Amino acid sequence: MYPQINFPKKVTERWLNLAFAPLSDYLNREHPEDARNIMAYMTFMYNKDERFYYRNCITNDSIVLNQLGELVSFGREASVGTDRKPQTRYCLYLYPSEFLTKIAIQFVGDEIVERRCSYSQYSEYEKQVRNLNDEGWQVITVIREFLDRDLDHFRLGFYAIIKVTDLEVARMRWEEVREQFPNEWVVCEALKSRSENGYWLVDEVAVIDRFDDSTVAMKRYYELHRAQPYREYGFFHTSREKLEIREKWSGVRGPR
Repeated sequence: MYPQINFPKKVTERWLNLAFAPLSDYLNREHPEDARNIMAYMTFMYNKDERFYYRNCITNDSIVLNQLGELVSFGREASVGTDRKPQTRYCLYLYPSEFLTKIAIQFVGDEIVERRCSYSQYSEYEKQVRNLNDEGWQVITVIREFLDRDLDHFRLGFYAIIKVTDLEVARMRWEEVREQFPNEWVVCEALKSRSENGYWLVDEVAVIDRFDDSTVAMKRYYELHRAQPYREYGFFHTSREKLEIREKWSGVRGPR
């Protein structure tokens, strides 16, 4: 019987190995030829009621195993994946074989990040990011001008970003976060979001840390935001029913 898996305050490689052990063992036993390809698209959702829940990040179909690692359900499209690249300009695509997430590094001008561009230009940028997310890519945005100033610093940061991206693989809906971490402060990154009627609506997040104290959560958020200001980090209390944040056009968008 596999041990009960709960979300830790900090995701580690050891925790990932434990969380994915039932699925990995099952696929290598029952689908050895396709196991590696299927694993590349699966995310761990949670371990509840003696069930391990995994979801395909492309099709959203699920594989469910019991605590013994025996199959409970296998969605029709759970094994579907695609290596098709979205056609996005100024984008570097990575297929790191040891990682669970495909990485797309998108190079944009600082006018996009600082919103010194037209509304149509920013809308096109958001559309490209959404398309990449829908294809199962973890998007990292890099300001092109930064490369001209300090290429060596970017090279060092590049490997650090990949390492962090590898750990942030659990895509969750907000209602799943509330269920998994009741009455807690969570620091998370918005992975899938949209604008609607002047509000920024977050559909999927990756939980990075969780705290009882809002001050500690805020400090963790600012650490992440200072290190990677182009990524959409935020900290929220799980008592909130929805993640709806009023948008402001001036400045860089991000949860405050």
